[in-house]
Amino acid sequence: MNGIKTAGIIAEFNPFHNGHELLIKKVREAGFSHIAVVMSGNFTQRGEPALMLKSARARAALLCGADLVLELPTPFAVSSAEKFAYGAAGILNALGCVDSLCFGSECGDIELLKHCAEKLNEADTAGELSDELKRGVSYPKARANVLARANVPRNDIAAVLDNPNDTLAVEYIKALKNLDSSITPFAVKRMGARHDGAPSLYGDTPISSASALRSIITAGNVWRAKKYMPSRAFMVLAEEIANLRAPFQVPLAEPLILAKLRTMSADDFIRITDVSEGLENRIYKASRMACSLNELYFAIKSKRYTLARIRRIVLRAFLDIDSSYTRSGPPYIRVLGFNNRGRELLKAAKKSAALPIISRFADAAKLSPEARRFYDLECKATDLYMLCVPKIQPCGFEQKFTAINLSS
Repeated sequence: MNGIKTAGIIAEFNPFHNGHELLIKKVREAGFSHIAVVMSGNFTQRGEPALMLKSARARAALLCGADLVLELPTPFAVSSAEKFAYGAAGILNALGCVDSLCFGSECGDIELLKHCAEKLNEADTAGELSDELKRGVSYPKARANVLARANVPRNDIAAVLDNPNDTLAVEYIKALKNLDSSITPFAVKRMGARHDGAPSLYGDTPISSASALRSIITAGNVWRAKKYMPSRAFMVLAEEIANLRAPFQVPLAEPLILAKLRTMSADDFIRITDVSEGLENRIYKASRMACSLNELYFAIKSKRYTLARIRRIVLRAFLDIDSSYTRSGPPYIRVLGFNNRGRELLKAAKKSAALPIISRFADAAKLSPEARRFYDLECKATDLYMLCVPKIQPCGFEQKFTAINLSS
C-alpha cells in the first residue's frame, strides 16, 4: 500500500501489560505506520482459558497502540508452538498487506533465529525430528538434538531454545518459509522481565511477565497489577472485574473438564491432536482416577510429555478439538476490532485477502462448510468459557458480538 508500512504481531495479551506496549512502541519507532495483531481468543497456548474475554483484551490492545486485532481460531491457539505459529502467520499472510512479522526476542539476533529455523525445517523434511520423537524424547529435547547435529553451537542452542519468546520466533520464521510468504521476520530485543520471570524495570517502566500478573490478579490483588499495565489496559481489566466477567474462575472449570474427560473412551482420545504412542490409554486411566486438574496433569506427565503439552491435550479434549482442525491453515480472517488505521488495512485487505473476512455473526452464513465448522466450534468454546466467569453468562456471546470499532 502506498505510504503504508504494516507490521504484524502475534500475541495473547493475557493480560496486556507494559512490555506489550513497549513492543508496539519499538515497532512504531522502526518505521511501521500500521500494526495488525493476531491474538488468541478465549483459550491460550498454555492450555488454559484466558484471564478475560477476547473482546476485552482486543479493546485493551486497540487502546494501547494496535490498529487491527484479528482472532487466531481456538484450534490453533491451543496447539503446539509450531501449529500456533503456522496458524497465526497464515492469517497475516492471507491478509495480503503485511510487510513484516515483528516479535519480541530475548537474544535479539535475527540471523541466529533464521539459521535455527532453517536447520529445523531441513530436519522436518528429512524426518530427523520424528525419528527423535520415536526414541521417546520430548519435543524440546528433540529440537535441541537436531540443532546440535547441524553444528549449531551449544551456547546458541541454549540462547534460543531456553527462552520461550525465541522458541516462538523460530516457529514464526519456519511458518513464513513454509507458507512461501513475502512477509519478513523482524526481531525486537526483549527488555525487562523474562517470559515467566520476576518483575523488573526497563528505564522507569515497571515490567512484569503476563504469568506473574495473572497470578496476582487471580489471587484477588488486582491493584498490585496496576503499575505493570498501561492505564487504559488496566481500566479495561477493572471494568471487566466490576462487571463480573473477569477473572476466569479455574475452580469453576475444573469439574466441567473432569466430567467431560470421564465420558470419553481411550479411542475418543486418539482423535485429539498430539495424542499418539499409547498416550490415549494413559490419559484414559488418569481421567478415571483424578479428582483435580493438577492431579490429572501430573498423572499423565512423563519425561516425554511436558506439562504444557498435557494441558493443551486436556483442553482440546474438553473442547472437542480433534486433529482434523489443524491439518491445514485457518479458513477465515475474523476481525475483533480496529481503529482508523485498522480500517485502512481492512479496506486494502478487501482487495488483497486470500481468505474471507468476517466481523459479525451474519458473515458466518457466507462461509464454506469447513469454515463454518470452525466458527461453530468457536461459538461452543465461548459458551463453555461463559460458565466460568464470576457471574455465569448465557450462551450466545459470539452471535451477538460485532467487531469493536474505535475509528472516528
